[in-house]
Amino acid sequence: MLKLSWTFLFLTLLVFSSIAQDDCSVFGIQQLAQEYLQLDIDSVELGELGEHRFFLSNGQEVVYFLGCTDPDFVEFSPAATLNDGTCATPAIPGCTNSAYIEFLPSANVDDGSCASLNPDPTCVDSVSHWGRWYDVVLLGEQCWFAENLNAVDCEGCDGLYDFQDSTAWRWTNEPAFCRYPLDNGDFNDEFGTLFNWYARSAGLCPAGWWLPSANDFNELAGWYSTQANSQTLGGALKTVEGWVSPNVGAMNSLGFDGLPSGFRSKEGEFSPEGTVAYFHTSTTYGGGGVGSWRLTSGSAAFIAQSFSSAVVENRRMGMAVRCVRNAE
Repeated sequence: MLKLSWTFLFLTLLVFSSIAQDDCSVFGIQQLAQEYLQLDIDSVELGELGEHRFFLSNGQEVVYFLGCTDPDFVEFSPAATLNDGTCATPAIPGCTNSAYIEFLPSANVDDGSCASLNPDPTCVDSVSHWGRWYDVVLLGEQCWFAENLNAVDCEGCDGLYDFQDSTAWRWTNEPAFCRYPLDNGDFNDEFGTLFNWYARSAGLCPAGWWLPSANDFNELAGWYSTQANSQTLGGALKTVEGWVSPNVGAMNSLGFDGLPSGFRSKEGEFSPEGTVAYFHTSTTYGGGGVGSWRLTSGSAAFIAQSFSSAVVENRRMGMAVRCVRNAE
């Protein structure tokens, strides 16, 4: 037993000192080994796997693997047979993969507890509202209507007034909508309808959905900026067809189907066909300023725009509506 203890002591000294065969005489270890163990250490080699191999004069070979031998530390090496002082970071077991529900942010050692993948955000394909079905598109972690809200022949939209006449539109303080007329006098049902600011009080979106705030639009823009150049968001939202040329950057790559549904001024006039699309927000500025976001044929950007609260008539401007909700 004494001989084994001395063997361990000397070999440990050799390992920590990284002593090669030629250095044994310098430190007197060879002499000590002969005196106490009656053995010579013929050579010490570093193996391909990082192990230290000691070849003794009796023909035996002793192998030690250096490393952290304490399993309570991140640096723990199951193969290590001799602690070399590298144990430094206390282990915190847990699920280390953020894609799983069991993810533990503080964990630094995966303990196999990752079991259930987080579901990808999902949206319904379509939703029924006011007697119509509206397509829905998933953008980031938001569900957006993929078409403009349409109040024509709507069911359950009491309190909304259809004011196509410019005089009625110009003077009303009531929740109102109108259709955008094409140059030939017809209407494009895909454009939906334009609503004034007062229509926000009419409950425009279905249960669980809402008129997007500036923050909702900013979240959309922020998500898109992680996918592509943020200055091309408008192009990704616009349809390729239906806009006047040049329809800068139009790709409709997000499936938003942004048509040139137009804009109606507080005087009741309509924007030129094929040039713009304005969208209401629920956000007000400066005590009642009207907030909006717009697409234009001449730009690939999606632009936020607010109208002064100092001009009360700005609340009579007509813009399209898209409803939004959080993905599940």
